[in-house]
Amino acid sequence: MELQRLSAETYEAIFPAPYHVYNSVGFNQFNADRLGLELHCLAFKTKKYRLGLLGVVQDGVFKSPFSAPFGGFSFVKDDVRIQHLDQALDSLQEYCLAEGVSRIEFTLPPLFYNPSFLGKSYNALHSHGFTVMQLELNHSVHLAGQTIESYQETFRRNAQKNLAIAVTKDFSFSVCETEEEKRLAYEVIKQNRFTRTKPLRMSLEQLLQTGSLIPSDFFLVRLAGAPVAAAIVFQVAKDVVQIIYWGDLPELSSNRTMNYLSFQLVQYYLDKGVQVIDVGYSTEDSVPNYGLCDFKESIGCTAYPKLSFSKTL
Repeated sequence: MELQRLSAETYEAIFPAPYHVYNSVGFNQFNADRLGLELHCLAFKTKKYRLGLLGVVQDGVFKSPFSAPFGGFSFVKDDVRIQHLDQALDSLQEYCLAEGVSRIEFTLPPLFYNPSFLGKSYNALHSHGFTVMQLELNHSVHLAGQTIESYQETFRRNAQKNLAIAVTKDFSFSVCETEEEKRLAYEVIKQNRFTRTKPLRMSLEQLLQTGSLIPSDFFLVRLAGAPVAAAIVFQVAKDVVQIIYWGDLPELSSNRTMNYLSFQLVQYYLDKGVQVIDVGYSTEDSVPNYGLCDFKESIGCTAYPKLSFSKTL
């Protein structure tokens, strides 16, 4: 299999609609430019183009992704044969050695993004000597065929009770339309992260810039008119949205604000015809946050593995 390094424009013409947005040229070029990195746009060809890969080299490591939750190969057609993945990995390793790369790292999406392609990707990486360096638990709500009533039936008993408490409060839920409303949403999340000593890796300006590349929604929950919870959500694949950030003001959590917010998000995206809400990972370096796992599973989330692979050349 021939590996070609292409211009961003040529690559995008061959792979115009990757199966998730983090494999798009626009998103990757934006982040490579922001970080001062050179984007490698690689295409893998037999008689015709089969696979593509976007990545950067940092400190001798080829990374896909380098500034996203996940990356990996893209395809022209999704009925990719396993031998094409095997051949592409052979070609990639030869290319990386020629470029002075000493290590390759991949983080792939949770399995529900494309079970067949990702299953074959797991096998190809394993058979080429890649090892799993992280196994995160990623939670998601699956809405295909659901109504809001059938979704609520998936709740654990404590979540039913907490939602019953929340609906007695003077909450309101709204989509942020103006930049000022989006700033309010961001500030709520910023305060939540500060209280929990969790990093907030993206500034509001970066989120708004990314929102020019990826369809995004900002949401606010108010209690008696005052902002108390928020969510920022990206449309990351066909029929799939991903919660990038969400949170409430911890001092008001006894009102069960997050139960209210999560329920309203499901109602909103059900009405939009979305099939999956990717709620994100619930582990840190593969170590589970038990409270976070319990909360997500109490509101009907399913846990999927999100695997990171690496190989030293």
